[in-house]
Amino acid sequence: MSIKITNAKIFTPFQTIENGEVLISNEGKIVYSGLMGESGKQSDQSIDAEGYYLAPGLIDIHVHGGHGEAFGLANLKETLHEYSQWVVKTGVTGFLLTIAVPSVNFAWPSFTITSCPINL
Repeated sequence: MSIKITNAKIFTPFQTIENGEVLISNEGKIVYSGLMGESGKQSDQSIDAEGYYLAPGLIDIHVHGGHGEAFGLANLKETLHEYSQWVVKTGVTGFLLTIAVPSVNFAWPSFTITSCPINL
């Protein structure tokens, strides 16, 4: 289902667009981002952002934890799962975890983790 978000203040890496519009294709890709009404395309669903901000997802490149979770102090797999469930709700779409541990032997068993699915 294609989605058009209108009446948004859009932040891009290059500019801020007042009265902006974003069009998302059936495949979930952004196919237009610009001034409202200039895309010339229709959508299956339209959402009025009511002037709220619209920005791309953020990638946190240095994080030790958050929301009561600290990487490296307890079961890393569980901590990573809890943090991942919370952080996605804040606009962060990716992160690089950084751990601080008492010793290498303390953390080494945790390095076998390969992924942590996020359930929205």
